[in-house]
Amino acid sequence: MKRYLYILLSVLCLVAVSCGKTQRTLYDGPDYIMFSDTLYVFGVVDDKECFEIPVCATKVSDKDRNIGVEVMVKEGNAIYGNQFKLESSTVVLPAGELTTNVLLKGIADNIEINSDVEVVLRLMIPEENVWTDYGTKTRVQLTRCCPYSRDSFVGYMKMSSSYALSYMVDYRRLFRAEADPEDENGLILKDFMYDGYDVKVHLCPEDRLNPVIEFDEQIFAATDIAFGTKYGEGYIMMVQPSGYASFYSTCENFLALYTTLYVPNVGTVGIFTHVCERISDGEAERIMNEGF
Repeated sequence: MKRYLYILLSVLCLVAVSCGKTQRTLYDGPDYIMFSDTLYVFGVVDDKECFEIPVCATKVSDKDRNIGVEVMVKEGNAIYGNQFKLESSTVVLPAGELTTNVLLKGIADNIEINSDVEVVLRLMIPEENVWTDYGTKTRVQLTRCCPYSRDSFVGYMKMSSSYALSYMVDYRRLFRAEADPEDENGLILKDFMYDGYDVKVHLCPEDRLNPVIEFDEQIFAATDIAFGTKYGEGYIMMVQPSGYASFYSTCENFLALYTTLYVPNVGTVGIFTHVCERISDGEAERIMNEGF
């Protein structure tokens, strides 16, 4: 969906190679103004963060240009003033510049968890500045996210596991997650599936819209504990499966782990899903006293 930007780069910076030398050909076409993309997706965690929506032109001007920005109410489902707001309904494209930004804020408290809303914006520009092939509109998707904190995953967790469903009496398990002192975004899942066998995972908070979990290859359990006898080297190993991304939820405080389990020199046990939900100490105490 970066077609506008690619087109601009193409028309503004055409490069020709001649006789072993590079010549730069400057754009000399019409003066178009547009959003730099047709879709933007932002993760909203509060009502303070401003998101930048770039507006670009194909030619510079020797004077400032005021550009109106209209919210197309009937084309989006986000409620202005309730779920989002613009910092201004007008932006200025400064003299000598090719880009500026529309500033938009989302209001997280009014967007439901696990849902998103859409805003449609239109530039109010003279007809001669409209590139008809690409128009004057863009869509902005606002997805509700929650602030990241590793500590929100530290404590008791209850787990439902497809591995446990296949190989254990109860498909549910209670364990504790601790902060990994060697990794600022790492967790140690104590006695994850079997007592004495911890699992280490790393939370990746860099992209709030893609909160993935990574982990290194590690021992999952001993075969004699899991299967009642020793196979191969005596250990089940755990790796990330190709095609499945483990992830976490900052709003609902759960981990969803996909694992491939195998016994070295023997074979693959299978691909399994483990959903681990952070619970209160009181709920954990109740489970320990009464069971699930």
